[in-house]
Amino acid sequence: MGWHRLSVARKATICVSAVLSLGLLICTATAISEIRNFKHKPSVQHSVGWTLFVSLISLLVLPLLLTRSLRIQRLLNRTGVELSILGLLTLFYFISGITLATKSSVGSCITNTLCHRVRACTGFAWLLFMVLLGAMVSLCMIARVQSRLGLLIFSAYSFDIDGQEDAGRRQDGLYAQHSTVGDKQVFGSSGGNGTYAFGSSA
Repeated sequence: MGWHRLSVARKATICVSAVLSLGLLICTATAISEIRNFKHKPSVQHSVGWTLFVSLISLLVLPLLLTRSLRIQRLLNRTGVELSILGLLTLFYFISGITLATKSSVGSCITNTLCHRVRACTGFAWLLFMVLLGAMVSLCMIARVQSRLGLLIFSAYSFDIDGQEDAGRRQDGLYAQHSTVGDKQVFGSSGGNGTYAFGSSA
């Protein structure tokens, strides 16, 4: 898969994750409003509260990965940093999916109405887990391309942070060049302006 397609897959999965996080936030908020109607709180309360917390964190973090602010991009849009962030969120949603699934019976959530809302939250949590897992796969493939170019994943950017649309084509072309020229090709990344700098040695 080419660099441009990987970049599009990364953006698409992160965007979908942010939208689903908003849906999960609304879903968990309605479940909590239902829980407040009970004098004796059901055991599902802690699972719903954890999921609400994770969805809030996701809504704060995921849009930052797509921001056009160069200062934020230089801090967060390193491939290794993005992988770490998405890995944590994926783990959090995996925990949410399991805990909500075990608390979605009538014995745990008391009423059918609350059970339906908890099950909706469970579906959102597992869907987010799968989408974030897809985003991690895209980033892992980007990291693989960068490693072949001799770039470190914690110093290389996950995309051209100056926003140039030809970044992918430049990367693909340089990788092809590297395959043919061999040892005489020099690759690196410049930390000054945040873009990749590549060249060849004489």
